[in-house]
Amino acid sequence: MPTLDALATPCLLVDDGRLQRNITQMQAKAADHGVQLRPHTKTHKSIVIARRQVNRGAAGITVAKIGEAERFVEAGFDDVRIAYPVVGTDKYERVLALSDHARCSFCIDTSAGAEAASAFF
Repeated sequence: MPTLDALATPCLLVDDGRLQRNITQMQAKAADHGVQLRPHTKTHKSIVIARRQVNRGAAGITVAKIGEAERFVEAGFDDVRIAYPVVGTDKYERVLALSDHARCSFCIDTSAGAEAASAFF
């Protein structure tokens, strides 16, 4: 195994014990407050880490964009929320296609956006 000094940079290193403790503690905090946890993948963008979060009890995951949702649904995630507003027929069609394989929801930030999404769906 290489030493830290021998690793090529940039390089991602994860303290697995700390990661697992953080996942466990966050899930426990949500449970203690009677809420479901839906962690955002923006920091790790990792199927492996997201799977750990769901296996520990997360209700689903949150992603930033439709492309990320597509990637996670392809990897088998069945409950995905898209955090950024989804606007436009082409994007609605992509969300609709995802809904054949997963529960997929998205955020809306204007009444016009709500009306457009409602008209499509």
